[in-house]
Order: sequence, then C-alpha cells, then structure tokens
Amino acid sequence: MKKLPDTVALVSLDSTGEVTKTRWVGTFKIKRILTHADRFALERVYASLLPSRDREVSEELRLKAAAIAELYVRVVEGPAWWDSTKGGQLLADSQPLYDLIFLCNEEEKKWSDQLEATANTEESNAVSDIQKST
Repeated sequence: MKKLPDTVALVSLDSTGEVTKTRWVGTFKIKRILTHADRFALERVYASLLPSRDREVSEELRLKAAAIAELYVRVVEGPAWWDSTKGGQLLADSQPLYDLIFLCNEEEKKWSDQLEATANTEESNAVSDIQKST
C-alpha cells in the first residue's frame, strides 16, 4: 500500500468579522480530506441546522449552514474562541467561517497535488525498474 500524504494540517486564520469588526485569529488543526464517515456526519449536521426542508430558506442561510457543517467535521482542534462559539455557530460574523473554509479548500488541493506527485514518482520509478531489468 502506498503512503498517502498527511491528512491533517495546521492552518492559521486571521480574519476580520464583517458585523462585529472583531479580529478572529488562531491556529487550527484541520482534516485535509474527508472520509465517508466525515461526509455522513457533515450531512447530519447540515440537516440539524436546517431541519425543515419544506419552508423557504435564503441562500445565505444555506451557505452558512453548509460552512458550519463542513467546519464541524474538518476542524480537529481550534483556538479557545472557536470552542466558545460552538464551532462558529454563535458568531455574528460569517467572514471568519468563509475564510477558514477557504484555508481548508487550499489544504485539500495541496493534499491532492501531493498525492498526484507521489503517484507520478512511483510510476516513473516502476518504469525505470522495468527498463533496468530488460
């Protein structure tokens, strides 16, 4: 089995809230990729935040619920303010959530790029080994 890139990373958030003008700063340990179990948990959290599918919900509220649900499963550890705001649910500001999602997406892309580079290296090594043996 090939070695996968680290699935957990540290990211640093420095974001200013659009409502409170508070500066939200801290280091987060996040999951760079999500497992099937993480995706199921994400869906459960999202459904719990927007339990009624019958009534109209604004796109903005759907985006916030999606961000909070994703961060719920992605954030392994966060600064004290993250825990005290119940993973961002008690924030009046949305910008820190969106900035943190952006950092998570960047790490997921880096993970994917590292995986591809590893696969290409392994493939090149295999071809080289075949050529040496012939």
